[in-house]
Amino acid sequence: TLVLLNGKRLPRYPVGGDYVDLNSIPFSVIERVEVLRDGASALYGSDAVAGVVNVITKKDYQGLGLSASRGQSSRNDGEKQRYSLNAGAGNIEKDGYNVAFGLDISRINRIYNRDRDITASADLRQYGLADDRLPTSPQPNVYLIKSDQYKPIAPCTGGLPAEGVEVASAQPGKVCAFDPNSTTLLQPDIQSKAIYLNGSFKFGSDTYLRLEHFDSTRQSGNFLNPQPITNQVAATDP
Repeated sequence: TLVLLNGKRLPRYPVGGDYVDLNSIPFSVIERVEVLRDGASALYGSDAVAGVVNVITKKDYQGLGLSASRGQSSRNDGEKQRYSLNAGAGNIEKDGYNVAFGLDISRINRIYNRDRDITASADLRQYGLADDRLPTSPQPNVYLIKSDQYKPIAPCTGGLPAEGVEVASAQPGKVCAFDPNSTTLLQPDIQSKAIYLNGSFKFGSDTYLRLEHFDSTRQSGNFLNPQPITNQVAATDP
């Protein structure tokens, strides 16, 4: 599906997919959205096989508009804030010009997997799924050849599962397992800012000049677990 802003192509989202982030357009400057549901690749190119979405901004905005919103989850986390400002002056027909400005700032705070019961652990056996905890942990595990068992050097600590937890990927034996859901995010931090400027000028009875500037910045921070290191040493090594 092709996404346009006033008939012009918008850039693709830079990370994780071939799509356009519509949230980057300040809502306060939008006048309407036109949707062509049929394929239009003959006119617009291969991007428009599934249709076209054209976001139309206000052309003759006058006045001042402010909006603010805030919300959070029922667990008192994941706070979302959004602030918008739009202003415009001049009547294109009477004054011969119109200048408009739009600003949209938003922030979404993180939510950890550990803060929700259903995602608190990567051990999903209670739901009929697999145990996806890692067989390597901040506490090293030693493989004892005689007993054919993995054994932690020290008891599992720091909120890790109790010593001797069975992990399928570590068979044979039991190890200190590390639960990746204890550090990863269910919802990442997201901050975004978008600025929209446009100026329309009339020359004579039927000549117009229109200038547009659109700038959008979006930052997202996520957490990844460090890659475990496996190093084999003899059980008799001090």
